[in-house]
Amino acid sequence: MAAGSVLIFGLATPAAAAPISQASGEEVGMASCASEARQVVSGEGVEPTAGYDYACVAGSVTVTVDPGTQNERRLTNGETAATDQEPSEAQRAVGLNCDPATPPNRRVVSELDAFAQFCIFYGQVDHPQNGTWTRSIWVTWHQYPGWNSAQSQINTQSNEGAPELSGTVSSRRQNGIFPPTVISSSLWSNNGNMTTTGWVVGGLTTGGSHSLAINDMNVTDFSKGFSLGLDDEISSLRFTCDSELERCFYPNSQEAPL
Repeated sequence: MAAGSVLIFGLATPAAAAPISQASGEEVGMASCASEARQVVSGEGVEPTAGYDYACVAGSVTVTVDPGTQNERRLTNGETAATDQEPSEAQRAVGLNCDPATPPNRRVVSELDAFAQFCIFYGQVDHPQNGTWTRSIWVTWHQYPGWNSAQSQINTQSNEGAPELSGTVSSRRQNGIFPPTVISSSLWSNNGNMTTTGWVVGGLTTGGSHSLAINDMNVTDFSKGFSLGLDDEISSLRFTCDSELERCFYPNSQEAPL
């Protein structure tokens, strides 16, 4: 864990966010993810002998062919939904549109609160013991910027079972059109239907534009013997820090410029 990171455990009631409409998108999302994974495998000309594991998030598809064998091979489509794209108002009206290719639904709630909603679909095809199946995890991630540190609240909802979703949350300093600089990071994990608050990352002690990001996510479903890391990055909306006021916030409840 990087210097300046603090980990605090606790439970809290989720703050207001657009509703997650699982019924409207889950079935379509599962089918779309399975189809994307199948295209990744066929596009590489691979013929699995022991099936394959797969997972999708925000345009990124990761596949492990013949998992647990000497022929195990990891494939990816190498794509991620652009972070500067947002779902349409029609998509937002029904809550989270969980097509695997859809960018996260990101909004500012107030000067000190913003959220991102996204979904993860994962499953197996022709597994020797488990056969073919797909499950989902729906995620709502709130970000609360503050001087010196920012706090996260992560809510996960699984449609079946109690999968573990883990990853890294980082604070970052924006560098205009260039990639941001990671300041501090902390590991986090949720199991099943769970809301955890207190994932704190520090280093927010200079003025200018900043953001948070979730990286290195991994899905583990113990009931299926499934574990797969995702090629992903989910970024928060940018906020600004004022060194004179010693305050970090979303200016006028809007995203800060680069």
